[in-house]
Amino acid sequence: MTVALKIGDRTFSGGDVISQLEQYGLLPALVKELVLESALEAWSNTSADVWSSAEEAQVVQQVKTQQALQAMAPQKGPQPPGADAAMEKMAVKRAKLDKYKESLWGNKVETYFLQRKVRLDRVIYSLLRLKDAAIAQELYFRLESEEAVFTDLATQYSQGPEANTGGLIGPADLGGCHPRLAEMMRVSQPGQLWPPTRIEDWWVIVRLEKFMPAQLDEAMRRRLLEELFLAWLQEESQKFEVLQSEVTPAQVTPAQVAPAQATPTEDAPNSPDSAAPKAPQLAT
Repeated sequence: MTVALKIGDRTFSGGDVISQLEQYGLLPALVKELVLESALEAWSNTSADVWSSAEEAQVVQQVKTQQALQAMAPQKGPQPPGADAAMEKMAVKRAKLDKYKESLWGNKVETYFLQRKVRLDRVIYSLLRLKDAAIAQELYFRLESEEAVFTDLATQYSQGPEANTGGLIGPADLGGCHPRLAEMMRVSQPGQLWPPTRIEDWWVIVRLEKFMPAQLDEAMRRRLLEELFLAWLQEESQKFEVLQSEVTPAQVTPAQVAPAQATPTEDAPNSPDSAAPKAPQLAT
């Protein structure tokens, strides 16, 4: 039996659907969902202790309770057919995924945090950047002698978006700053004013306002757990092929298989640090 998709007066074969998914950049997202679905199924079937029917029933009951409360809302509109069941299924998937992440990467978070800490420390700083070195030097002398305040000069002279905030930036991860700027912040003391420094095409004047060392609290733990999961998912989702053949799958030979063009998407980087802004960005 041949399966096809019909939309209006157009009919798409399986190959056409895959081609359209590739054309519109949707195939990688579909592959990720299928990879995740397969991994969750295999994991939950390994043992009753991993994911029990009682846990699933509890999640479904919580969703039903929420749905009942929402149904009593005065302006609650009618729901499309199957909406409640879809919500229950999604809630079960989220709960199962949370436990899956913890099961696979929970014991790796602390080590990962120590590896990443230098990029996770946060800072609040004031930044003033210009193209003209002479003007930058003059403004630095005015700041150093306290003839002017940073906020006024940044608002009037800075040529980046920080002019809208009086030069104040942050809290920002050091990993999201330009490497040279991050290095300056790491060795600064609060209140330290740096003379004009050349960073690519800019002359920048920087003052550290506050340094906030990263801590492995619950929010940070969730963030790092998510990074580890996304790195795994991105890697696994590259391992697929599109079979370009007119014959049935049983007749496919290795010569008829062509590698797919799996383009990484922005929401799941190849490595956790690849999500951080790269040069020449000076600030997040």
